Amino acid sequence: MFTDNNATAFKLEQERIKQNRLTKMAQVFTRADSTLALRPINVHIVNQEGGAPAWSSANDVYFNASHINAEFDVQQLLAINGLNFHELAHVRYTPRNGSEICQWVIDNNYWSAFNALEDQRIETLMTARFPSTVNWFVATVAQYLLNTPEAFATSYALLRGRRYLPVDIRRMSREAFKAQEHVPAIIEIVDSYRTLLYPRDTERAKELIERFNDILKSLPPINDEQGDEPTSRKKLHDPNGHDDRPFNGHESSDSRPAPKEEQQQDAERSKSIDKEDDVTSSESDSSPADSDDDSDSDDNTPHDSDSDSNDDSDSSEEGCPTDSDSDSDKEGDVDSDKKLPSERGDFDDDVTVDDSEIDESLFDDDYNADNKSRHAGSAYGKDNNSKEVTDALEEIIESVTETLMKDLDRLSSQITDKPLMGTVNVGSIDKANFSEARANAELVLIQQQFAKELLRIKANYDPAWEYETRRGRLNMRRYLQGASLNKVFDKWSEGKDDVTAIEAVILLDRSQSMQGNNAKEAYKSMWAIKRSLDKAGANTTVITFDSYTRILYSAEDKADAGVIRDAGASGGTNPTNAILTAQNIFANTDKPIRLLFMITDGAWDSDKAEESVRKMREAGVITCNAIIEQYARSAESLERHRHQFELLHQIISAKDILLLGRQLVRLAIARNLVSR
Repeated sequence: MFTDNNATAFKLEQERIKQNRLTKMAQVFTRADSTLALRPINVHIVNQEGGAPAWSSANDVYFNASHINAEFDVQQLLAINGLNFHELAHVRYTPRNGSEICQWVIDNNYWSAFNALEDQRIETLMTARFPSTVNWFVATVAQYLLNTPEAFATSYALLRGRRYLPVDIRRMSREAFKAQEHVPAIIEIVDSYRTLLYPRDTERAKELIERFNDILKSLPPINDEQGDEPTSRKKLHDPNGHDDRPFNGHESSDSRPAPKEEQQQDAERSKSIDKEDDVTSSESDSSPADSDDDSDSDDNTPHDSDSDSNDDSDSSEEGCPTDSDSDSDKEGDVDSDKKLPSERGDFDDDVTVDDSEIDESLFDDDYNADNKSRHAGSAYGKDNNSKEVTDALEEIIESVTETLMKDLDRLSSQITDKPLMGTVNVGSIDKANFSEARANAELVLIQQQFAKELLRIKANYDPAWEYETRRGRLNMRRYLQGASLNKVFDKWSEGKDDVTAIEAVILLDRSQSMQGNNAKEAYKSMWAIKRSLDKAGANTTVITFDSYTRILYSAEDKADAGVIRDAGASGGTNPTNAILTAQNIFANTDKPIRLLFMITDGAWDSDKAEESVRKMREAGVITCNAIIEQYARSAESLERHRHQFELLHQIISAKDILLLGRQLVRLAIARNLVSR
């Protein structure tokens, strides 16, 4: 019986788990942010019910525990890492409150206009310096717009300068903007502001902020908010919640934003990585929009700003470059004179935290909202976007989630001690009894052809990276571990030998319904796949299932040349433990490519098993269900036996696995796992 005492104990245990995870999260981001900022940055967890999800000051980043669930699911991990990068961008690039520009903004009550423009500037610089942050920013913005549909009607004022976003969503945002008469001015203002440098461009910034503030004042208020006087407050929904302030900002301190030479490099580099303009040439010809940010779009070489010595207008509030600051642009350089493969990042090593290690100061229930920075999150709304916008946002989120799944999985392991798909208790599994059969010449040839397809799948997205270098592409895993600056970057090197690192599991149905030709072709197909994966250097486990689950080949076992292990066919059909065992294998592997094959006649039913397949698929495992049958099935009949698998293919005889191999490679190409 579940008593009140039980309920209280359960609630306390859940709170303990959440605090433990939040402590790990703070530790992970503290190390990571300090690495990129080149100085100590402290990440704190505070409790502000209904407040902003995140904000920052000169030396600190704050996360609001009331916005974080204890599960740390995919959406949660995308949000917190995107918010963390945004706040770190403020720490790196935003002027402090003692600066001339901030004092002017405070005196004139221009915080909303300043923050809206500044967010676009700092993310422009951050993505230019660290391109691997792009997908995290994309996910943060797309998730916010999807969850806050009423924000879309005024979002163009916030999306115009976020040129890392797909052009289609920026174009739809422009077309949906409530005040079309202001679009040309917004384009001109944002395009001019997003590459300004402080303090050099302070006077130009004042002009742009004042004009932008006038535009915001003319917009209709959010949720029909009424006021006596026009104001720029509550006119925009922002992904980072800047409509929920003003608060104190980046206070004057010994810390300084990144030096002007580094910011100049980032501003120049951004021109070569900006995505397509959402305004076509014909549209821009008829508007006064400033197109300076596109003028060098074909320039793929970072500009060296070391010679830019005539900019000596730094004030004492902004600070001058120190020795370590001056070197920071070298540590973060990306050699952009050649086209690099797609950016990706990694999370790895666990952080171990005992209850006794939890820093209660990280959980400040009495945190004073008046001490918050101006950079903060906001609430969600209820209105609906058009189907076109909703579909586009969902597609964006699905795409970046798939790209970042490996990183999300490892970040989950750091914070929750388990990957996203998790592990389950299935008990010990016995080895299967088997006899041996011979593979004929035709089957050997099929196996060799299948092996050629599999060998196109590479262990890394880009196997020619040199790791732990002093410059190049930011490696997310080592960045979050707080590695030293000479180890947090990876560099592309032509001509390195390709490497294959694959974890695979083959699930083989040996139930009574498989008896006869189905079982014969199933074992032949299994051997051809297993033998091919062995040749590719993969770890491949073969698991049989009927009423029981058995191991036919362990990951260390190799399929002998021409020798097929045959465990027969009998019993019922229960794939659940076999599928859960596969989930455990994938949850504990460090191999970047993970493949799940099932060979079955399709006749099974288990919600728990299907849920496990779904989790594996969403965690980046390529899942293939091979339905074995003597006669061709209709597409509709096959679809009834998909069971959440991504690939669905019928096998009548072993030679049909060749088409499965080609489908597998096409899917891997779509995921950037294969060389084209």
